[in-house]
Amino acid sequence: MSENLTIDFIQKYIESNFKGLVYKFTYKEHSFFYNPDRVLKNGVYFCTVKENDGVNDKASNLNRKGVFRLSCSLCDQDYQKLFGQKPKKALKGEVVNLNYDFSMLDFIMPHPIYAYMGYICINSPSRKNFEIFKNYLGLSYQKAIKTYQKRIVVL
Repeated sequence: MSENLTIDFIQKYIESNFKGLVYKFTYKEHSFFYNPDRVLKNGVYFCTVKENDGVNDKASNLNRKGVFRLSCSLCDQDYQKLFGQKPKKALKGEVVNLNYDFSMLDFIMPHPIYAYMGYICINSPSRKNFEIFKNYLGLSYQKAIKTYQKRIVVL
């Protein structure tokens, strides 16, 4: 089995490779926002690393020792290339209606809650699968830049 990476390793990769980010740590979730000029209150979500289950987010079973979930958002076209049509929004406390074991480790899949918004995730990635996921982080970063640019024009 491949070596699983640490949150620190992934965080350092993100901070070294993507500029203009704002980092926030709340409730064991590392959130990265694109906000280069700090014009927006928080910025635009780029990606997150979540370390524990939440009240309405338990499908990934993140309360296991050493397990975390890396997530990012793709544009509709990129999401559909990977997984087909986005699912409908789940009811509060439930997961999206897709045939995945959202607790599976080291597997790129739709996000159990936010797939309807184009989010994808991987739980505790190995080095090999993180190399693949880096491509999706790049796409997510480009999406965040475009969204940011649209929002600041409105200001």
